[in-house]
Amino acid sequence: MKHTVILLFASLAIWGYGCKNEEEKRLEELEKEVLSLHDALMVKTENLVKLRTELGKAQRNVGNPIQRTAMKGIVALINASESFMEDWMAFFAKNKPTAETEIKDAIAFYENQLKDLDRMQKEMEEAYAKGLEWIEKHGNK
Repeated sequence: MKHTVILLFASLAIWGYGCKNEEEKRLEELEKEVLSLHDALMVKTENLVKLRTELGKAQRNVGNPIQRTAMKGIVALINASESFMEDWMAFFAKNKPTAETEIKDAIAFYENQLKDLDRMQKEMEEAYAKGLEWIEKHGNK
């Protein structure tokens, strides 16, 4: 009986260590994924800023008020995407998990950040596609 109890406690300790280790690995993977996606989105943000500049130059050549209004809408999408990135970075810097944060809470934080970054990526891709389409159709006239 004594050996069974010792074996049971040893098994629970090993199992508990294994689970925590898996949680730590998951946390590490999520953090890397968030930072990697952020870096990729920073490049997209730079591309959007360049596109916004091109749209501004192209707008000077547009006499049609409907086209000018459409271009302003695209610029607004680009500005919203850029603001989304700035707001996200401020939130992330202020709220990212510390060594004192429970692992399950840190995992939940990074999972939520991935969702936000995925939404941001879609928003940026939409703004870029619309801006590029406008430039290709109307930019050089």
